Amino acid sequence: MYVFVYGTLKHGHGLNQVLIQGGAKFLGGGYIDGIRLYSWGICPAAFPGSPDDRAWGEIYEVDAALLGVLDRIEASYEREQRTAVIMEGSVNLSPVTAWIYVGVIAPVGGAWIKDGVFRRIYREDI
Repeated sequence: MYVFVYGTLKHGHGLNQVLIQGGAKFLGGGYIDGIRLYSWGICPAAFPGSPDDRAWGEIYEVDAALLGVLDRIEASYEREQRTAVIMEGSVNLSPVTAWIYVGVIAPVGGAWIKDGVFRRIYREDI
């Protein structure tokens, strides 16, 4: 099964070690349409958006045990399936149906990430 990560589970962020140590296979970078990302500085959240919204992230192949670990880490989010398009890496697997963790409450106080790419520190002017 596949999982799409867009924040602190991506390469270069602290929780990526969970994927590495859990045996996840990195398939490549890509996107999911219809998702809008918001940032609170140190972490983002994804929410359903308009068809024009796009969230950029990474796609991994994981087993059921690792998905259970991710469910515990992302306990304040709902897991749902969406079509993820792989833009680099294993392009022969593009598109795939991937799990994504989506926020369940309104993104109050978060900054909309207009380009759909979460960075460690989000600035409106980037």
